Amino acid sequence: MKIHAFKPFGAIISGVDVKHATPEQIEQFKQALWDHKVLSFTDQNLNFDDMESVAKIFGNIYDHPIDTKKGPSTHKNIQLIEREKTDDFLFGGYWHSDHACIYKRPSYTMLFSITIPKEGGETYFIDNQQMYDSLPKIIQEQLDNATTTNFWVRNTFEQAMKSNGKLGFGASLLYNKNNYNDEEIEQVKHNVKIINFNQFNEDFKNKTSLVKQHAVLTHPRTNKKCLNITPAMSVGFEDMDSIESEKLMQTIFSLQINSDLKYKLNWNKNMLTIWDNRQLLHVATPSSDEPRIIYRVMINDPIDLEKNIYYN
Repeated sequence: MKIHAFKPFGAIISGVDVKHATPEQIEQFKQALWDHKVLSFTDQNLNFDDMESVAKIFGNIYDHPIDTKKGPSTHKNIQLIEREKTDDFLFGGYWHSDHACIYKRPSYTMLFSITIPKEGGETYFIDNQQMYDSLPKIIQEQLDNATTTNFWVRNTFEQAMKSNGKLGFGASLLYNKNNYNDEEIEQVKHNVKIINFNQFNEDFKNKTSLVKQHAVLTHPRTNKKCLNITPAMSVGFEDMDSIESEKLMQTIFSLQINSDLKYKLNWNKNMLTIWDNRQLLHVATPSSDEPRIIYRVMINDPIDLEKNIYYN
């Protein structure tokens, strides 16, 4: 087994069949995940049972709140993430951490690639732990005891920002196409493609009002501080003037998006990737007009709830 680590973060692991990993290798996987934040295992051969078994190495399988009706009927918490060449909207094309709009969000996200386009379709990550360390001390002090409000709504018009109809908000920022004037933004608001709320179950709907969370969390495995702010879902700070709140929020967004603390994941077929959702933001990018088929399962680390890392 070889671990090839990158700077500023991320690693690829080769020479191991993850579904037959030894106890010693499993402990290495966990430590590598906390250290490198995103791991990719090359040349894996996994069925749905294998995916669930591997997920359980890292914690409990997350009971997913979104019923997309896509995925194997025998494995309700494995989701199909499929992009067809006819799709006019880029799913995940905005900087986010998964389900930051609910209290019990997943600790890890795991994806297994089946079909990968020849060009494009990369996933980019931002390291919120190193981001916090890089902040000016005055901003760290502002955020250390701050509470954010998150909601599924900030990206409902921003994710529809136009760029040939295919780029989401985060991807448009990634490619520096975010210079929209007021008239354009109003037009986007008018034409916004709102996500169909019928795909969410009632439990999810009940938990996606304004969710309060710590602006900075302490990672329960590394004891390091991480920003807990996401451009797609963080809408403001509690007990702060609205203008001041939005100014600070946009400052953080800008620092995150323009940071050099990024990792670019180039997908290959039969690649298993897992990342620490507590430490990272991620964004999908456009691909060539070919299908992209990936299966996803999310994972809970029980220590998150034990330590109430998101909100007391």
